[in-house]
Amino acid sequence: QIQDEILKCGKNPVYFINTYCKISHPQRGPIPFRMYPFQEDVVKDFQDHRFSVILKARQLGISTITLAIDLFWLAVHPGMQGALITDNEGNRDKFRIILERYIASLPKEYKIKVTKIWPSKICEYKISNNCG
Repeated sequence: QIQDEILKCGKNPVYFINTYCKISHPQRGPIPFRMYPFQEDVVKDFQDHRFSVILKARQLGISTITLAIDLFWLAVHPGMQGALITDNEGNRDKFRIILERYIASLPKEYKIKVTKIWPSKICEYKISNNCG
């Protein structure tokens, strides 16, 4: 049954994100990430197209979605590595909190290693999947 779940997650990032990723609600704390239909479309577009450009308004949750997509790729592809490089420390810390919440909500079958690399002027966060 675990193998079936891993295969299902590996084929469907929308399912993976809706099932395993949690976001922070201001009053209720961590809650399951339930994407809006337009957010699911963004995930499917990223999956279907190698290069994507998004023209969007603010506050649509696209940064949150892209972090979840990054985590999806790392969780289901053994040996893959990713790095989060931000424009400033505020964004680094905000995205780090979101990623750590996502990682904490993953089941043990998705082993994600996090290395924090924070020299003085560089805002970087390295994540790798060491399952392979």
